[in-house]
Amino acid sequence: MKPNSSILLMLLVLAMASPKTVNRLTNDDFVHYEDQNFRFSAWYPKTWKKVPTSHGQTKLKTVSDGGNGTDDFSVVVTYSEELKQTRTYLKIV
Repeated sequence: MKPNSSILLMLLVLAMASPKTVNRLTNDDFVHYEDQNFRFSAWYPKTWKKVPTSHGQTKLKTVSDGGNGTDDFSVVVTYSEELKQTRTYLKIV
């Protein structure tokens, strides 16, 4: 590596590690969702909105930008015969 490249790399690393550039997330930045029936929980950004699902197996759907965004997160529940034998009924894929 050239000496100038080493200095540039070192400056980039220091800039990235600076506390001024780090956005620290806390639990207050998220919503906790818990489904007692299917025994799962999930955290999603509080700027996202839980929206109605369009499929029977979808148990949770959230969408960015207060429900108007293009990003989404869904939990789809399927049953597995293999897991039924172990008394666990939810398989997360």
